[in-house]
Amino acid sequence: MVRQVKHLTDDSVVVVEVSGQINQDDLVETFTAGITTAQEHCFKRILIDAREVTITSSATQLYSLPKLLHEQGLTRAHKVAILFSGDSEASKDLSFLETIFFNRGFPMRLFAERAEAMKWLKRERHRADTKAQSAASS
Repeated sequence: MVRQVKHLTDDSVVVVEVSGQINQDDLVETFTAGITTAQEHCFKRILIDAREVTITSSATQLYSLPKLLHEQGLTRAHKVAILFSGDSEASKDLSFLETIFFNRGFPMRLFAERAEAMKWLKRERHRADTKAQSAASS
């Protein structure tokens, strides 16, 4: 696995680029690198570029990821966009991950285009995001 973390000051976004085979520990480390950098710069927006990954985690491991990341500092105030390649082996796993995060009230979405991901990240939160957050805290 290869990972690079950078921050875009003008957009208040942390970008984590990851490639290669990644397991649950790698996923936690990747997200945590983004969370830590976001905290250092007082950002709440994280873009994870996972277009060139193969996920080796089981569905059970993916299911536990929101809890593990919450323990690492991910809050429902963070917005996480994940870039993915629709024809990759990882697309099904990432789609499952998006559903898990949504069901637990974390604003996380998948995007095939970086411009769309950045647009969503920079947009103010909508009522649907607030409803998901309220449902998760109930």
